[in-house]
Amino acid sequence: MIAAAEVEQELTAQLNNEKQHNAMQNIVLLVLSLIVFVGTGLVDKSPNTIITIITIIFIHEFGHWLGMVMFGYRDVRMFFIPFFGAAVSGKSGNVSGGRRAVVLLLGPCPGIILGTISLFLYLNNHEQLFLTYGTGSLFINGFNLIPLSPLDGGRLLEIVLFSRNAKIEAAFRLVAALGLGCIAWLFKSIPIGIASVYTLIAIRENYVRSSLALELQKLSKHNPMEPSARMPTSCIEAILPRLSTGIPEARITAKLLARRAHAIWARFSQRPPRLWSSIAISVVYLIFCLSVPIGAVVYYKVTQKTIVTAGLGSSGRTVYLAQIYQGSKKIFECPINLIGFYDGFSTKWHFNRQKYREGNWTNGRPSGEWKFYDFSGNLTYIVTFDSGRLVKCLRNQEGSLMEIGTEHIPNSVKIPTQKKPVKIPAP
Repeated sequence: MIAAAEVEQELTAQLNNEKQHNAMQNIVLLVLSLIVFVGTGLVDKSPNTIITIITIIFIHEFGHWLGMVMFGYRDVRMFFIPFFGAAVSGKSGNVSGGRRAVVLLLGPCPGIILGTISLFLYLNNHEQLFLTYGTGSLFINGFNLIPLSPLDGGRLLEIVLFSRNAKIEAAFRLVAALGLGCIAWLFKSIPIGIASVYTLIAIRENYVRSSLALELQKLSKHNPMEPSARMPTSCIEAILPRLSTGIPEARITAKLLARRAHAIWARFSQRPPRLWSSIAISVVYLIFCLSVPIGAVVYYKVTQKTIVTAGLGSSGRTVYLAQIYQGSKKIFECPINLIGFYDGFSTKWHFNRQKYREGNWTNGRPSGEWKFYDFSGNLTYIVTFDSGRLVKCLRNQEGSLMEIGTEHIPNSVKIPTQKKPVKIPAP
């Protein structure tokens, strides 16, 4: 069995070998990683889109960076990660749990505020740049507040709530991994899928670290210990029998145990915030979480507009076409009759401009065969209506159309009858 003295010796060596990055090295890392990020992840985007995405990500990470510097983190660095985004790293040392939670909030919250301001500016002058930045900033920063680790929202909840119990924290991480997996499948995102797999694989190691750190915290209540750069000998001896948990015997070395001990000691130093701090941080988090969907709904209602154009049909009569726009994007079009009801072949698009559904209306009621598509343009359902009543539904399963019962028909293919006619402009 490896002795505590060997682990302590390796710990000292690792701390002595930790590389301190100076300011110039950090700038070089930021610039080089940005070049790689643009070259690998944004090659098919327009220059305006590239600048907007980089600006949103930079402001988000700069918020984290500023918070780390303000609260005394060491070796703070910002860098871009191809296909993922960007990150800020730093050693928190003895920074309190409340301050670490604030650092997490300083990433998405300023971005949400700036995104909201940008959308209001768009409503005043209809400058496309404000719309692009506002929607992108709300989406990216709002997504980061989703309570799934390793997103900012998930890490914040771990600090404030779940880090108090190793088993609850492990259960939360499992839910987070499965949740990220569902998001990756829904949006066909490989980076999010990788994050999901990584979170799942890391659950066991995080559980070992958390349980041993909590054991040390309980021990410290009887024998007060001030967190330092290196775990004291008494603590190494206290957890040494469990320090190799989950590691195959052939792989156990003093160096590996020292690395785990260093991570456990860092976790020991990062205690959860006190009750009132936890409540205040949770309230701020909830306010910003709710502000994103509320802002999205308001934006959706305010920026949606219907344009009706008139033309001559093949019979020589005047025909009208209704087109619905969300901002500058057309999301729906359909002919309308003289009293304003949808009447003819219509198309609706997803927000990414892929076709969502297409089919015929008859005097404001869906009729005949309708086709539905996913975000990637793949056929998902073929639905048949009879004067607004859904009578048949086929689901596409790996290229084969299978009829499903009415009890399994999703709400997304249940098209309601048009209740209010479209206003036709005076000639």
